[in-house]
Amino acid sequence: MKFFITLIALGFYNYIGAQSFTNEITILQNGTTKNVSSENDFITLKKEPFKIQFQSKFHHTKKENFNGLKATIVINEDDLPVIEEGTAINLIPFFEEFSRIPTDDDGFYSALVINEYVHHYLFYENDVNKSVDLLSQKNEVGLLEWTINRFYLEGKEFPVQQMKHNKLTFILLNDFNSNKIIDTDELRIVRINFE
Repeated sequence: MKFFITLIALGFYNYIGAQSFTNEITILQNGTTKNVSSENDFITLKKEPFKIQFQSKFHHTKKENFNGLKATIVINEDDLPVIEEGTAINLIPFFEEFSRIPTDDDGFYSALVINEYVHHYLFYENDVNKSVDLLSQKNEVGLLEWTINRFYLEGKEFPVQQMKHNKLTFILLNDFNSNKIIDTDELRIVRINFE
């Protein structure tokens, strides 16, 4: 009985944790700010560098709390699996652990990789172990920023300005309560039209 009550309490804690998190993604470009606060959104950007800001709990290697934002970027979303609330994250092929793109030697991504089979893992643990910049923090949550200057597609890396495609879909997942399940408000699918 004690085990059952503990299990219910843990489930309730995870439910409350997911519900109290506001997963707002902010995209900045040339002084313009675009907020993405719904699960599906459309925005327009120029073919110029941009930044993505988001809140995340801090990554803790020793505690095995792998908190961060998983980001997959694709050209054609038609072939992607349906992603629904309640789905285990490890059942989504491009969000599995082995599909994570390694960072460069400096810990950052020099280019945004466009590929439906992999994801970027955007996290911050400390000044040494990070893949994005920390802008501010409040308790265990940081405001993080990913700067995108270059794309990598089909074996070639190039500046954002040279992108030939006019549309990209960003699939962004922030498992804020670390339960490895997609909960309410943890997923954002952002379709970006480039002018």
